[in-house]
Amino acid sequence: MIRKQRELDDAKRELDLTVEKRIQEGLTTARDQARKEAEEELKLKVLDKEQVISALQKQIEDLKRRADQGSQQAQGEVMELELETILRAKFPRDLIEPVPKGEFGGDVLHRVLGPLGQPCGTILWESKRTKNWTDSWLPKLREDQRAAKAEVAILMSQALPKDVDTFELIDGVWVTHPRTALPVADMLRHSLLEVALARHGLPRTPPARRWVAVCTQPWGSGAALTGDGPQGCPARSALVGSPLSALSRKGGDGGTSAASLGTHNYGVADLVASNPFITVRGAAGKLGVAFTTAQRAVDRLENQKALVQVSEGKRDRVFCAKALLGILEESARLAL
Repeated sequence: MIRKQRELDDAKRELDLTVEKRIQEGLTTARDQARKEAEEELKLKVLDKEQVISALQKQIEDLKRRADQGSQQAQGEVMELELETILRAKFPRDLIEPVPKGEFGGDVLHRVLGPLGQPCGTILWESKRTKNWTDSWLPKLREDQRAAKAEVAILMSQALPKDVDTFELIDGVWVTHPRTALPVADMLRHSLLEVALARHGLPRTPPARRWVAVCTQPWGSGAALTGDGPQGCPARSALVGSPLSALSRKGGDGGTSAASLGTHNYGVADLVASNPFITVRGAAGKLGVAFTTAQRAVDRLENQKALVQVSEGKRDRVFCAKALLGILEESARLAL
């Protein structure tokens, strides 16, 4: 009896151990399964959140890009409106119109009218308000010029090509900084007027003819207005009889002959003869002299009333030879 009782107790303990072992195994399996399911569910939640975050980032980038484009477009529109305003104020007799949307590029059409209201030509304006210059603007504007049937194309940009300080004729397009846009427009407008008057057989004054030669027959890439033309170019002849020309002819006490002005002074006067607008930095670069040397030459011409500062500020000041622009104004008064 005792032996059987031991056997029963041993069997019961073994059963209990077996049951407990199986229960532990079941619990371990259940825990592993639960952990696995929880990890998978958490992983899915994390993936969902990452997808939401990625979609939100794309939306933010898209909204930012649209905002930047809108800001640039708004700035461009503001510049276009300002350009129209200053052109209308400067040339009240002409027609200043925004370029119709969808027809061709450009911003403003400046239709030049003669003394009797007759059309004398069109200037197509394009304005850029960017930090960097892009060469592809020029061929695009030339295409727009042909589409608009405009005689002249002007690109007004705050960022200019290398080695251009104020304005320059580049590949058939006039490129100008906003601070010299009106003088350039005035010069080219008078050129269109004179060409139109000549086409209709109306008389023109000799100074006007000389300026038409300067404005409409450049040597190379804007050489007529950059000092790169030949020694006998019309730009030089336009100075005949002007106060600036007298600078190189006076002599005696306080005279301003070529010898007294010095080589560099005469060189600056020579540059101004080809381009009525000049900066000290531009003169120094074209003459191959130090900035201070060019500064002294410009100061000398300014003291002689041959040059007048036309820009605000102390850096990169722009000077103008009023005598040359006076020739343009004289021809305009005679035409009107």
